[in-house]
Amino acid sequence: MAEAPTRKVQKGRTTDKAVAEHALSEIERKDLPAAPEAQAPAETPRSGPGFFTAVLAAMAAPLACGVLAALLIWLRYWPPLPGLMPGWLAWCMLAAMLPLAGRRLPLLAPAGALLGGPVLALTLAVNFKVVRVEGESMVPTLLPGDVLLVDLKGSPRDFALPGREIYVVEIPGQPHQPMIKRLAAAPGQTLSVKDGRLYADGEQVFPPPGLEGAASLHYGGYLEVGMVVGEERYFFVGDNPPASHDSRRLGTVSTAHITGRVVWRLKGPGGFGRLP
Repeated sequence: MAEAPTRKVQKGRTTDKAVAEHALSEIERKDLPAAPEAQAPAETPRSGPGFFTAVLAAMAAPLACGVLAALLIWLRYWPPLPGLMPGWLAWCMLAAMLPLAGRRLPLLAPAGALLGGPVLALTLAVNFKVVRVEGESMVPTLLPGDVLLVDLKGSPRDFALPGREIYVVEIPGQPHQPMIKRLAAAPGQTLSVKDGRLYADGEQVFPPPGLEGAASLHYGGYLEVGMVVGEERYFFVGDNPPASHDSRRLGTVSTAHITGRVVWRLKGPGGFGRLP
């Protein structure tokens, strides 16, 4: 048989096998770079609550108190207190500024609530006063010794409800002898008396509801037939007419001589609570 032809290899020329072995040896000699270790993903910093969310958290307490006060006023358990309005607004404003210092929600709500104490205390000290009832001019509604809370911001300009409200009134020329009387008529109203009852524009203002057994009123002094209350003037009477020194003898009272509106009885023979 004929032998298979052989392939001649030229001198100095490597074969394919030799090339492959040489490449492998070169790779083994080289230091391969170490594979990078798996790194944990970097933690993204936690972002705080948004500014408006922080403001609402800080204002939670004053807003809740405002809603509760509005509900109590609507239920007629708590009278409107205009003297507290500046303090409540200041409380809301200070609480709304808390997020400027930090936005930690767990701290904002308690901090906003704590602001209310000193703010409302200062408001009460500035816009309210306490008076004691002396004499029997307002019996049986107010008894001697009753201690009353007076809202100095309460003006009949805003709360003119004749027959339903009681005010502290200064006697012209006698600033140190204030009177506590019931509002009977506002500016422009016409007063009339029928069967011992006092009417303002035809609506009964005395005796007020719940005081039907009070003594009768009669014309006399400054109370004349068809009397019209002047501008910026108010007519006041006592719930116990025989013992009361009021507008029937002193005439109408100007706004400047009205100290404030009685809103609460704090203590005394009449007990604690809102006035009837």
